[in-house]
Parts: sequence; C-alpha cells; structure tokens
Amino acid sequence: MNQPASPATEHIDRYLVDGPIWLGISRGIAGFFGLVCLLDAFRALIINQPGADFGWIDLSPFPSEAARGLLAFAGVSLLLFGLTHRLPGIIRTAAIVGVMSLIAVAVSNAISIHRSIGQGTLRDGIPMPAHLVTLLLPVIFGIIRGRQYGPLRFPTGGAILLLSFVAAGVGFSVGYVSSLSKFHLPQPSDTVVLMHPQSETTELSQHITIAQDLVKAGYSGRVVVVKDEMSMVPALVPGEVQRLLPAGTEVSAVSVESEQDLRTALGDTRRAAVMLIGDRREAARMRLLGQQWGDRVSFVIATERAIDESIVDDVKQLWATWLSPLQSRIQRKMLAKANQVTQPQ
Repeated sequence: MNQPASPATEHIDRYLVDGPIWLGISRGIAGFFGLVCLLDAFRALIINQPGADFGWIDLSPFPSEAARGLLAFAGVSLLLFGLTHRLPGIIRTAAIVGVMSLIAVAVSNAISIHRSIGQGTLRDGIPMPAHLVTLLLPVIFGIIRGRQYGPLRFPTGGAILLLSFVAAGVGFSVGYVSSLSKFHLPQPSDTVVLMHPQSETTELSQHITIAQDLVKAGYSGRVVVVKDEMSMVPALVPGEVQRLLPAGTEVSAVSVESEQDLRTALGDTRRAAVMLIGDRREAARMRLLGQQWGDRVSFVIATERAIDESIVDDVKQLWATWLSPLQSRIQRKMLAKANQVTQPQ
C-alpha cells in the first residue's frame, strides 16, 4: 500500500525538479530593476537631486531622502530575488512589500498621466509607468510562488535568467525613450529652451508653434534658441523666432557642442525653472540632465520620430548620461588617490 509522502519528502522532491521557465523570466526582470533602483538611489545621492521624480517613476510628494530610501529598499529586495527565489520568509515578505510599493506608485503615475491626456494637457501616448507595471507584474508573481520550486539549473536556467535580464533592459530603455511621464507637463518657467530640431521641416517648426502658445498663455517671457554645432539639420533662426513670438518676448541664442555647454549656457538653473521644447526621444536624456540642474525642469514634446534603428543611438546616449555622474565620481576618487600617492612624505 502506498504511503502518503511526508512533508520532508515533498520538499526534497520539489527541490530536485528544475524551476519553471517563467520563474527564470521573473528573476531576470527583478535583477534588472534591482540594479536600476540602486543605481538611481545612489545617483540621486551623488548629484544631490532635490526632488523625488526619477523620470521612469515619480515618488512625489515623498521627500527626496525618503524617495531614495524607498528605491534602495526596493532595489535590494529585487536583487535578492534575482539571485535566488528560495528566500527566507521575512526577506520574501520585504521583497513583496518593495515591489508592490513600486507597482502602486507606478499605477498612480499612469492614472495621473492619462488624466492629463484626457484634459489635453499632454499629447497622446503610452505612459512610462504603464511599461513599468507590465514588466513588474511577473516579478511579484514569481516572488509569491517561487519558493515552492527547485533551482534554475545551469545552463538552461541561467540562460533564461540572463536573456530575461537583457530583454527587460531593452524594453525599459525603449519605453523610457518613447513614452510619456509627468516630466512632459508644461509648467511656469523662467526660460523656454527651443532645442535644435532633429529632422528638417519645410513648414513652420513645431518648436516655434508650441513656444508661441506657451508664451501667449503666460508660461514664460524669455526664450533661448539652441544651435547644436554637431547637427547636420538646419537650426532655428533666432530672428524668425523673435518675429513670430508676441511682442516683448526676450529671445537669445546659444551654440553648444555638448550637454555641459548647454548647462553652462543656461546659467545657474538650481534657482530657476526651465522648460525645454524638442523631440520626444530627447526627453529621457534631458530628464536626467534636469535632475542635475534642479527640480523645476520640464519638457514639452514638439515632434516625434518614428522608432527605427536610430533609437539604438538614443538608448546609448541615455545610459551614457545616466552613468556619467557615477563615472565622474569614480574618476575624482581615483585622481585624489593618485595625488596622495605622488605627494612627498
């Protein structure tokens, strides 16, 4: 007569069976978002980011310190699950709380953005928080159900986990470059910045049309026209911009070759509000720069380029901008150590 399996036997049998494919997918996504959360929390600390809007998720109205703490907590929880799905009870509970917090905030952000689209304040599009919720739902399912399964064995399990990590990175990056966030809402500003157009146009530039509407609505009385010296596309002509804007609008022009040049040209934006007008795919990178300038920066979409192979360059520039404060920090520390070594005793 067959005897029922003891709990210990069930535990051993389950452990001997490989974890399912969906669990590897869940852990790969969790590993990516764990790194993103920790990266952004550390980055915000380095640049002394004054606000709680991280672009891909807006943790306002939390204070900046609390927002960094929540991101760090969620990042550690996600990384632990990415390393192993057989988490102890208390860590598993903490991981569930961390991920559910991100999902709850992302849902709130997505609802707010959809409301602004309905009111006509934002152009139509997919909110970045909606991408975030879609990617994180498999993670919460994996954390809740994963403990009852065996390990992800090499090579299949490891390959699935790694591919999921990369796929999450691609989905997140493309979504971030092409989606909407609260950063795109117009706000009263000291300066409106017309970015260099990304493509040629034979009609009145959308940049100028939107600037007209914003100046007439009282958002700002000062406009700066940016000319990118590295671009092959004709720049906006300051004289034409001046002629088409309401009388009394202050118009100036700056020529730049890098993001640092733009920051220098705009002056001390920590105490000023800046609203940029440009192509949607520029917005994510400018959001990262805006975090270094101050908390009162917004980006109004003038044009939209179709998603093609050029988005690869946008994604590369996005991550280069994202990592630049960390690279600068490391370089300064290495230089300081080198100076200590070379100084005479």
